[in-house]
Amino acid sequence: MLGIVTTFRNKVQAMLQTLSAMVSTIKAPCLKLGALRTLMIPYVDFITNQFAKIKQSISHLVAYLISQVLLIKVGLMLVLHKVGQLGQQLLITVRQILQRAYKALKREH
Repeated sequence: MLGIVTTFRNKVQAMLQTLSAMVSTIKAPCLKLGALRTLMIPYVDFITNQFAKIKQSISHLVAYLISQVLLIKVGLMLVLHKVGQLGQQLLITVRQILQRAYKALKREH
């Protein structure tokens, strides 16, 4: 499960790097345009701000997913431990039943 989150994080990081390169590619020519520069800068800044928000949201999502995976792992370990305890108790009970059955058989003969 943690592998899935790690793969997701790696893919998101690759996507964010691509988006960052795209924003830089868009911003550089806009700065050189002169008169159109004043018209384009607000749009480029808006795109940059949205990109930063998306990047932050994805970072929070990945951190949340990692913590949830770790909590699920701990929960599974607790369940396995409890199942092991119950299995051990069941084994002891079965042995006691067999011992009592043998004693009862010996008394009858």
